[in-house]
Amino acid sequence: MGFTTTWIVAPELSLEDIRKCYNEALSKASGANLLINYREDTTFTSWPLSIYTVKYAIEGEAARQTIGQQYLK
Repeated sequence: MGFTTTWIVAPELSLEDIRKCYNEALSKASGANLLINYREDTTFTSWPLSIYTVKYAIEGEAARQTIGQQYLK
């Protein structure tokens, strides 16, 4: 899960934060290289005194895909 808190200016999720969450989800299965049936959740919260929080989470089934050749008849 990515989590960012800032003052005055609303925070942004960086591509690095998103990739980190994706890789954490992939690490749940050995050798996985893609997620299937996945869901992404982003929650934005603001509090008085200009405090902002963004949470990002991704979950799904980690799977392994292999690419090969198939000979057609």
